[in-house]
Amino acid sequence: MSLKRTDLRRAAVATLSNLGRAPWPTIAGENVFDSRQDALQHHESDQDAPFILVYTDEAAAYLEASGLGGQYPWPVLQSLVIEIGVTNASAATETTAELEAKLDQLQQEVEDLLFDHSQNVHAKRFKKLYARTLEAKSFRMASSASNNRKAMRCLEYVLLITPDCKDYAAVFGPLETIGFTTDRNGEQLNADMTGLQQ
Repeated sequence: MSLKRTDLRRAAVATLSNLGRAPWPTIAGENVFDSRQDALQHHESDQDAPFILVYTDEAAAYLEASGLGGQYPWPVLQSLVIEIGVTNASAATETTAELEAKLDQLQQEVEDLLFDHSQNVHAKRFKKLYARTLEAKSFRMASSASNNRKAMRCLEYVLLITPDCKDYAAVFGPLETIGFTTDRNGEQLNADMTGLQQ
């Protein structure tokens, strides 16, 4: 199921970045990264820039859900970790009331995009990669050296992935992923993804 983990991470990045192109669906704009903290180190502007980092670190086989006595391939409880924050040329920014409001907005945008299946085409695509959400939480990220409150927040979701869940290519198109605009049949992927409210 390790490839399912990769697919989930790719799909989250594609969803949160509108497949890597404008109109950007969150205030993070193009600053949506797959497991890449180094990308933030090259932000040289003094202007605050919201960002999103996506990880899929922890996973555990969910043998009780297999219904077949643990027969392989197993269902998996997969942790989807999304770090949101605001950075500038001096790295992660110490938080203020204004930045906390930006984090609240960004968290709402992330959760609407990934989990509001009733109204959002991004979420409908993303939902095909997992069976259901079992846990959702968020917590503060602080500087380990000074314990200062930084404008960073960690969102963690535990998703159940079963063997019959779709893979990335079946939902979003070939694994060229970000910026790719057609599916395997050559049809437009982004026709129904335009005009989303920023």
